[in-house]
Amino acid sequence: MPSGDLKVGTLRIKYSGIFDVNELFEFMHSWFASYNYDSFLKKHSEEKKGNGYFIDYEWAAERKISDYINFTVSSVLSISKANPVIVVENGEKIKRFKGNIFIEMSAKANRDPYNKFGKLQFMGHIYDKYFLDEEGIKKKLGGELKDYHKGIKVLLGITK
Repeated sequence: MPSGDLKVGTLRIKYSGIFDVNELFEFMHSWFASYNYDSFLKKHSEEKKGNGYFIDYEWAAERKISDYINFTVSSVLSISKANPVIVVENGEKIKRFKGNIFIEMSAKANRDPYNKFGKLQFMGHIYDKYFLDEEGIKKKLGGELKDYHKGIKVLLGITK
């Protein structure tokens, strides 16, 4: 059975400005749910320093595609030098944060994550050779990753 996962890619977003941290979290969570991923928080840290809040989150999300393939999307969100600000939206004063955001998201397709072939590795070779559409998998998962990336950029108002 060919070893290794099918790595699809990594995308990054850098942003400095005003943002709604809750809206960002909600978008990321709802995106995973809309694509039927089971997601969980792997890491969370938050620290207040003299020049603002420093917040780090790491999520992992998985979705079973077949007995032989699952998709994994990982996200790392780092917020730095974030300070609360008041903005006026639709005539209302609303609390937001002003600071820096860095997001890194990556995707891969995992071969035999449930160990279905176990000791029958030759079956994995047969599956890979005759049934596995690597390019189709990369295209599908790559499209999902680009959609996730684009959605966050739209939320943050990034146009490039």
